Amino acid sequence: MSTNRFRQPSINGEVQTPSPEELELLKAYAYMPETDKLIKAIELDKVAPNKTSALINSLDWNKIDRNQRLLALREAARIGCVDILAYLIDHRVELGIDLNGHYVAPIPRIKLADHPHLDRASLHALLTPVPLDSALTEAAKEGHLDCVKLLIDNGADVNHRLSTADYTPLVAAAGYNPLLSTAATIKKHEDVVNYLLSHGADCNSIVSYDSYAALTPLKLAVQNHLPNAVTLLLAGATTDEFVMSRLAAKASDPYAQLCLGIIMERNIIRAKDQLEQLLIESKRLYDMSTLTHQQSQAPGLPSEEAAKQQEISKAQWSASQQRFEYVASCYVTALTHYQNASLAGLPEATHRYRDLREHCPIPTSVLARRGVTAPMEDPIPSVTNENRLFAASAESRGQKHERDVTSPHEEKRHHR
Repeated sequence: MSTNRFRQPSINGEVQTPSPEELELLKAYAYMPETDKLIKAIELDKVAPNKTSALINSLDWNKIDRNQRLLALREAARIGCVDILAYLIDHRVELGIDLNGHYVAPIPRIKLADHPHLDRASLHALLTPVPLDSALTEAAKEGHLDCVKLLIDNGADVNHRLSTADYTPLVAAAGYNPLLSTAATIKKHEDVVNYLLSHGADCNSIVSYDSYAALTPLKLAVQNHLPNAVTLLLAGATTDEFVMSRLAAKASDPYAQLCLGIIMERNIIRAKDQLEQLLIESKRLYDMSTLTHQQSQAPGLPSEEAAKQQEISKAQWSASQQRFEYVASCYVTALTHYQNASLAGLPEATHRYRDLREHCPIPTSVLARRGVTAPMEDPIPSVTNENRLFAASAESRGQKHERDVTSPHEEKRHHR
């Protein structure tokens, strides 16, 4: 990046005389207004940088209003002209450029007689100036990471937009559709998404207008580019029915499997703070059911009261099994999704599979019967209360387990 080829902009002063070489280059553009010269300079920067330098250095900035200067900032970011963008940023104070500003397109010239079918509201909308996306949003949309960095480093707001109907930079980058793009272009957009998230972009920003209610970066990503969906999920993006339906429809894609695994693991993580309490509560319920069973056999206790306590005990035991079974199903489902994505060759899935498996409280034998292979030893080989609950849950579905564990109510029947 070099801005040395551009001279200081002339503001409220004399315009510097172009050099003979620049005059020769400028002959073809002598007829152009200053605003058109500025936009032409940006368009030529990647194919004829010498002409761009000549045009920029010959500009009379007094003849270019602030709205047109914002247009230049936006166009430089959109096309990826880093040198011109840096030049405009460096001189933004004297040029009166707001990095978060929005170029307002002029009202189109139309004859109302040519549009008799339009009602008053439609005419009003047609004749109302509409601010276009900011420079940062344009740079993010086109995948120009160097321009994104330059704008953010100089104070551009990473979450800026005028209203909820506008795209944020992250929505623009995450919603990129790579259908007709090269691998290099796709990688650029992925890098922009990562950079924006690392600098505070809101992964749950919502765009709402017309039929696009509650459009989010994640919704666009699962629709257009699943690797971006993985990044957003890891950053904490929230899911909804639309996201889950799209992932289910793309279940054959290993990135969809990775996304589903992350979502299921997040269900575990949300409950992880409660997991310790869940195990304590499960043991309390188990002990209570045992105590209730013993009390039901105590002499002098009315038969109706004994039956009532037995029913409560059974309900508590069933509830504890169901609660722990949910955690088990989350682990199994997450591990299965990671396993599928890992077999398809995604290193991130392999890493997450091994990490989750290492900290999984479910016995290896239970996982194996449910189709989850164990690349390492069972991290909890000892007999604990959760083993007992899983065993009882397995037996309730008619499955075998190496330990013969029964509920207190089954023990009561055995004693009889």
